[in-house]
Amino acid sequence: MVGTEHKLGSPLVLFELLAIRPCLVMLISLTLCHLILFSWGTLVTSHAPCPKPQDISPCTCSYSEESQEVNVDCSGAITSQSILDAFSNAYWPSIQLTKFRLSENDKVLTLPDGVFGNITFQRIHAYQTKMRTINATTFKSSRSRLQSLNIWNSRLEDFPFAILPELTQLKILDLHGNALETVPALESESLQELYLYDNQIVTFQGKLTIPNLKSLNIGGNPISKLPSDFFEDLENLEVFWCPSCKLGPILTSRTFQFHSPVLREVGLFFNTISRLEPRAITGLTMNTSVELWSNQIDSLEEKSFRPMLKELSKGNGYISLFGNPTRCDCSVAWLISSPDLLKSVKDAYCLDGTAFTDFDVTLFKRCRLCEHECVDPKQASLCSPGTTTPSRPHDCRPEESCCKPKIPKENPPKCGSKRNVHSSGAANTSMDQTPFNFDEWPWQVAIYSVNEQSIICGGALIREKWVLTSAGCLNKFQDPRILFVRLEKLHSNESRDDQSMEPMKVSKIILHDDFNAENYDSNVALLKLRKRAELSQRVQLVCLPSEPWVNLKEGTRGWVVNWRLNGTTEEMVVSKCHQDTAHPITRATSDKVFCSTNNSKNSDSGLLFFHFDK
Repeated sequence: MVGTEHKLGSPLVLFELLAIRPCLVMLISLTLCHLILFSWGTLVTSHAPCPKPQDISPCTCSYSEESQEVNVDCSGAITSQSILDAFSNAYWPSIQLTKFRLSENDKVLTLPDGVFGNITFQRIHAYQTKMRTINATTFKSSRSRLQSLNIWNSRLEDFPFAILPELTQLKILDLHGNALETVPALESESLQELYLYDNQIVTFQGKLTIPNLKSLNIGGNPISKLPSDFFEDLENLEVFWCPSCKLGPILTSRTFQFHSPVLREVGLFFNTISRLEPRAITGLTMNTSVELWSNQIDSLEEKSFRPMLKELSKGNGYISLFGNPTRCDCSVAWLISSPDLLKSVKDAYCLDGTAFTDFDVTLFKRCRLCEHECVDPKQASLCSPGTTTPSRPHDCRPEESCCKPKIPKENPPKCGSKRNVHSSGAANTSMDQTPFNFDEWPWQVAIYSVNEQSIICGGALIREKWVLTSAGCLNKFQDPRILFVRLEKLHSNESRDDQSMEPMKVSKIILHDDFNAENYDSNVALLKLRKRAELSQRVQLVCLPSEPWVNLKEGTRGWVVNWRLNGTTEEMVVSKCHQDTAHPITRATSDKVFCSTNNSKNSDSGLLFFHFDK
């Protein structure tokens, strides 16, 4: 009431205060209620899913309201038992937690059986620890929730890989930087990323049956060989890395047989690889990048690199060769002279620093570049459809074309006609060392190098245009034009032979795809002659086994012709292969190698073992 003075004791003032008091009481009550609720809400946000801190010490538990993650950190634990006690003795409001962490800890040496009780995690991360073992049941409680398992830069010597099929949600397994030496065959339907790099792994005992694996890194391990079926079930693999392994000096045939249509990257750098055998890497896609930089590759053999580049040139794929001591000689002429293939080679330089893309191709005018055969116009009808390419000035003759001739169907000619007739002047000695005779060994040929003008190895005529010999003899030769063969040859000494014998030029060298230069597995090669040999009494064909899998029994007797012993023959006996660690051939024999014994201390390259069926 305006202008009216109210005193404290007046009825009006008392009435007004009483009228106002309920509002004040209600306001104060509401405020207290909000404060209490706010305080309790803060308590729930910070600690509701976690036990009391004192109940789980030395571990800690934290909760983020924003991400709704509940994380446990036991990095302060001094024993495995203290971690087990934290999970078994405390009351956990929730058993579905997010992440377990153990880092920079040198006290805990293992995660024992049942360490987490019934608590489950989505991620378990342990790094920079001294853990040596993991129990197979450690992750049992989390088998249906665990998505990421990382134990790295520790001292893990063993891991229970057998549990992987039970971890049905596991997508990432990172065990890098440990001390693992052997990895068994692995199985997992869920795993997408596997990191095993920087361990001490020397052996993978079987293939990886992990159909959804996208990324695999096994680099930094002393691995020299992988199982032949290693990649067979990795049908969704995108990235494979094996840098700084022990794959060199020779990457043997079928080392990497990929089976993934989405393969993007293959990392093989820092492996001291000097040579790739044909089909050493197969299954590339047109968009795969092959990182071969910082190796020791000095020659890009066409048989090894052309099939890869042919596929890569269809898309954006490439082979990186930076830091390799590559010789720019005839061995790379096929590549530098092929722009379509060269575009799929990245960072390739000659020894003098010249980039492949800047190299003067006219310097290769004396190099042979036709990957098949040079055919004159009169024989053009013999070319297989789709294989003919125009001649180039520095390749076939101008009037010729390069093509793959058709293989005519014909009945095999008569073979194996060995006669016991001695030519004049040949002494008939014991079978131990019998002087070579045209009529006795009419299929034997001598193989020469144009540069050396001497016999480099022996061979046998198996068809009018084909000579069988050893891959070990021809391994260093790439250009067939530097080789020739002689038929009807009798003596190692050229002056004692019939000078009318013309040398037969070679048009093609074919090494067995599985030839291994270290242990001489599949030590077989073919030479194709430019002209057909004219069969006569002195020139015959040797017979090949009629069955594809013929194994000679121990004790089988046969003969070889040894040019180093002046063309003499030596009787040899098939024997067991003794493991001799000092000799590379007998150190690692297989079902593709048999051994024989004789008395000679001088053996020729390309010796062929002749056995007569009765």
